[in-house]
Amino acid sequence: MAGQLRTMVYSRVSTDAKECDGTSLDTQERDSQEYAEANGWTQLVSIKDTASGASLDRPGIERLRFLLRQGSVDMTVTYAVDRLSRTQNLIGVLFDEVGRRVLSSSSSLKSLRTQPLAGSFLPHALSSER
Repeated sequence: MAGQLRTMVYSRVSTDAKECDGTSLDTQERDSQEYAEANGWTQLVSIKDTASGASLDRPGIERLRFLLRQGSVDMTVTYAVDRLSRTQNLIGVLFDEVGRRVLSSSSSLKSLRTQPLAGSFLPHALSSER
């Protein structure tokens, strides 16, 4: 992953409460954009979903999958892994499908921020139920 990565930012909320509790779409997008910029990556697109993370049947996640499969972008930056899906099985499906080309920009995951979400991160994600 050396060199100039072409990235997309993915943000999702499912409830109005998320808009008020500090994880609004704007907050997630800004944090992810700042992370990509700090690493010198080019952000090509920003995708926002306002739907439940319980399924992959969402316009934004479908676009994310398409862009990664097509090779239009190299990496997805998201605020936290649970923005992709609230279901661990679906996170596994996404990681398998896109070759684990997802990074979390969440400040709560700073120790993991320099690596794709795989290996040591997945057990952490599975154990961090909210």
